[in-house]
Amino acid sequence: MLIVLSNKTIITPIIKTNLTSKGVIIPNSNDSKLHEGVVISSNSELKTGDKVLYIRTENTCYNLNSLEVDIVNTSDVVVRFQTSCTEWD
Repeated sequence: MLIVLSNKTIITPIIKTNLTSKGVIIPNSNDSKLHEGVVISSNSELKTGDKVLYIRTENTCYNLNSLEVDIVNTSDVVVRFQTSCTEWD
């Protein structure tokens, strides 16, 4: 279990893939710094399960028990979607 300190937010990225009609998975080749994810833990107005759009850098990735998470500054969260995911409650 990770406990958030100061102004950090822990997010698990939503990895999008494309599936062809023959069942071949093509990974998303989006090189954008903006990514969708689900908040796991935060010390801000964000809550566990909030779906967000955030700025991702390679330096923020961490492998937590085979689950890839990003530890980002809360200020790097750009958008909180109206709907939440309850998987992390």
